[in-house]
Amino acid sequence: FECLCEALGRLFEPYVISILPLLLNCVADGAGGVRHAAVAASQRIMGQLSAQGVKMVLPSLLRALGEEKWRTKHAAVELLGAMAYCAPKQLSNTLPQVVPALSEVLMHSHPRVKESANSALASVGAVIKNPEISLLVPTLLDAISEPATHTAAALDALAHCHFEHCVDPPSLALI
Repeated sequence: FECLCEALGRLFEPYVISILPLLLNCVADGAGGVRHAAVAASQRIMGQLSAQGVKMVLPSLLRALGEEKWRTKHAAVELLGAMAYCAPKQLSNTLPQVVPALSEVLMHSHPRVKESANSALASVGAVIKNPEISLLVPTLLDAISEPATHTAAALDALAHCHFEHCVDPPSLALI
């Protein structure tokens, strides 16, 4: 799939919807070679997607977050984080679905899944356009990742924030 994606470029995009779930399942395969090939192919595919393609694969990635296999979740989280760089505008429109899904993954028992979810949330936080919220992104991400210890600080920061700009849906998703 990686070679096809590289050779065909954007012409390969219509097939990605059916191929990406297969690749995400292959990431959890017992054979190391299959895992590495699936990760490389999925990363290559995500790097070639247009904004419309990102919109089309988002449901598959969100479904993969519900999988039981930690490697599948880990790959889906990393691809969601990569979406912040390939289509930030499309991702910002979908943050109301992405942020709660990544927040749930933060409670996973495997440390690599938690680590990648924190990294993906940081990448997602970079697409926030509201200047007041963008200053609070690190505090809000701390509260999302460790609610028991950082929620009070995030609420305090929000209470003392003076909003001068419109708060759009992506910014509200992070709050």
